[in-house]
Amino acid sequence: MNHTNADLQALIRAVKKGDQISFERLLCQYEPLLTACVSACLVRCPYADRQEVLQEGRRALYRAALSYRMESADPTFGLYAKICINHALISHFVRRRSASPDCVSLDELNEKGQLDSYISAGNCDDVLKKLIDSEAADALYERIKQVLSKYEMYVFERYVDAMPLRQIAKEAGKSVKSVSNALGRATMKLRRKIQ
Repeated sequence: MNHTNADLQALIRAVKKGDQISFERLLCQYEPLLTACVSACLVRCPYADRQEVLQEGRRALYRAALSYRMESADPTFGLYAKICINHALISHFVRRRSASPDCVSLDELNEKGQLDSYISAGNCDDVLKKLIDSEAADALYERIKQVLSKYEMYVFERYVDAMPLRQIAKEAGKSVKSVSNALGRATMKLRRKIQ
């Protein structure tokens, strides 16, 4: 289903108003992006439950729709959603890895001599594509970290996770104005970097 920019904006407005059907349509349109992000992340944690990770990605897409600012065409919603989904999945795996030692990288599988059996078992139809997608997500995250100051990164990460500015300010021990300014600087820096 292909949407024009006006259709997409109407969908996002409806999602922001709580329209579940509009979110289902948005989810349908961005299913390939969501699937690619989830598949790339599952390469890093092959024993994770795919449905759980997919659900985490869907929640991230929903939060992206809620927090997307339509006044500006930069970044596009697709890029913004991809960043939000990848960030949410990375955060999910970091939390999961600290809680459970079963998440392993391809390098760890290779060291344990399990990589060939993992691939031949059909668990990874297109390992190279997934690895490239995963590396691209990691590279994007690293580029964002290089562009932003520690404080801006702190604010940006929480904002992408749909944390309200007041809560970020309380958590950081800063004023809402300070958090808002940091988010504005972060957004401006990222827009310049994207262009």
